[in-house]
Amino acid sequence: MKKIYLLFIVMSLINLSTTLATQIDMTKEQAIKGLLNNIFDDNSKFVKEVADQDIINMKNGQEPRATVVMCSDSRIQANVIDNSAVNDLFFIRNIGNQIETAKGSIEFGVRHLHTPVLLIIGHVGCGAIEASHSDYSKESAAIRRELDSLKLSKGANPKQGVIDNINYQVKVAMKEFSKEIKDESLLIIGAVYDFKNEYGFGYNRLIVLNVNGEMKPDAIRANHYLKDIAPIKIGVER
Repeated sequence: MKKIYLLFIVMSLINLSTTLATQIDMTKEQAIKGLLNNIFDDNSKFVKEVADQDIINMKNGQEPRATVVMCSDSRIQANVIDNSAVNDLFFIRNIGNQIETAKGSIEFGVRHLHTPVLLIIGHVGCGAIEASHSDYSKESAAIRRELDSLKLSKGANPKQGVIDNINYQVKVAMKEFSKEIKDESLLIIGAVYDFKNEYGFGYNRLIVLNVNGEMKPDAIRANHYLKDIAPIKIGVER
C-alpha cells in the first residue's frame, strides 16, 4: 500500500513539473509573439504615417545632423532626444558608449556623412560601468575586451565612473577627430542621461558635461552654440 502511495506521489510530482514547464513555455511563446506583433504593427503604422517627402529624402541617401554614440541599454532610445530621429541622427550603440569599440562606424558618421556634431551619451546606473569596477574575469573574451577598453579603475564609485567615462570618451574622440575640431567642422558633446533623477533636474533629463574638452559649467554655458538654448541643463555636482 505504501509503495502504491509513494508511486502516486512521484507521478503527481512529475505531472506537476510537466504542467509547470508547459506553462512556462507557453508564457515565453506568448511574450515572443507579443513582441513580434508590436514590432510589425508599429512598423505598419509608421508606413502609413510617414510623409511622401520623408520617403523621398530617405531614398536619396542619409543626411543626419549628428552622430550619436549611446550605451546599448534598452532604457534609453532615440526618442528621448529626438522625436523624429529618422535620417536625423546617425546612431552607434555599444556597452559603455565607447569610441574605441565602434571607431569605424563613428568615423563614417563624422567623415563620410559629415555630421557637425558628435554626441556621446552615457547614463546613470550603467551596467557596463558597474561591471568594469568589479571582477569580470569570468565573462566571455568578447565582453572582457569591451570592458577593458573602458579604462576605469576597479573598486571606484560607479556613479562617478559614469561621469569619468563620458569625459574619457570625449578625450578619445577629440584625439581621433582633432583635425575636424581645429577646422571647427565638428563639435563634440559629452552628456549623461539621468532617468533616475539622481542630479535633481528631473527624470529622463539629458545633462551636458563636456564640450570639446571643456568641463566647467559656466564656460560650457557661454559656448556660442549652447548659450541661447533655454531648457539646457549643464553640469552635475561632484
